[in-house]
Amino acid sequence: TQSNALADINNDPDNAEHCNGLAVFLTKQNKIEEVISVYKKSISIDPDYFKPLSNLDDALQKRGDLEEANKYRNMALTLSPDNVIVLNNMGAIFYKKRNKEAIAAYEIAVALEPDHADALSNLAVSLSKDGVQFV
Repeated sequence: TQSNALADINNDPDNAEHCNGLAVFLTKQNKIEEVISVYKKSISIDPDYFKPLSNLDDALQKRGDLEEANKYRNMALTLSPDNVIVLNNMGAIFYKKRNKEAIAAYEIAVALEPDHADALSNLAVSLSKDGVQFV
């Protein structure tokens, strides 16, 4: 809740987990610039904390800053190379300009988690864009 996120951050403003929680809350309010700022603060406190890296990647994509998103996605993949969410996000960025690389990212995500609906759907869309026909 809002009061919990605010209380946590007020009580311990230098806690990376609390910053991440506040950013998640702000995301629900569509406060993208604040979200990005708070995720960056969380990462500056604990650069090895995976969640804000992955979440910042997503927020930056939504803002349209694909180059900066790529930086944080790569940091997240370094910490967790088999993370399906990050691989799916990577595919989403590649889909726009480098569909073959998107397909590769989605295939890895699906191999790691065959029931991941987003990765499966995105793989199908990318394959279709690449000319694969499904029967």
